[in-house]
Amino acid sequence: MGKWIITFAIVFTLITTAGLTYFYYLIINEEYEAEEAALREVLAETEMSHGEVHDVYRGEETVYTISDENEAQLFFFTFEDGVLAEVDEDELLSRSQIREVFTEQNETTSLRSIRLGYDNVPVFEVTYDLNDGRYGFDYYDAENGERIKRYRLNRERSS
Repeated sequence: MGKWIITFAIVFTLITTAGLTYFYYLIINEEYEAEEAALREVLAETEMSHGEVHDVYRGEETVYTISDENEAQLFFFTFEDGVLAEVDEDELLSRSQIREVFTEQNETTSLRSIRLGYDNVPVFEVTYDLNDGRYGFDYYDAENGERIKRYRLNRERSS
């Protein structure tokens, strides 16, 4: 009887692990395919011959930031509207400059990520943890570093 329980536990663990791995692969593969499709669309709509997906910004729509091979031009793309804008990268602030702006305004937070996106203008989305346990999202104009909007969200707390 004990061997059957051990065998069942091992088989159950293997099947569960295989299933979770398969679903993880499906999700990651779907993201990768969407990025590749966005890149193909931008290459078709522009004179660019090679490019790379820089960032994926999930605002009201998913916006793909795609750079040319020299990383001199950035294209902001959605599947619904096509290329939203084309911007010279040197017209925008760098991530390190945005990090400095953020740090000057928020001394007591832990920075999580900085993502370039597009919300009527090129924006940087800065995500961070607050000391009181909440998440923060600040949006900065990528051309001048001015904060456009700020959101603070509570984390779920388990009882």
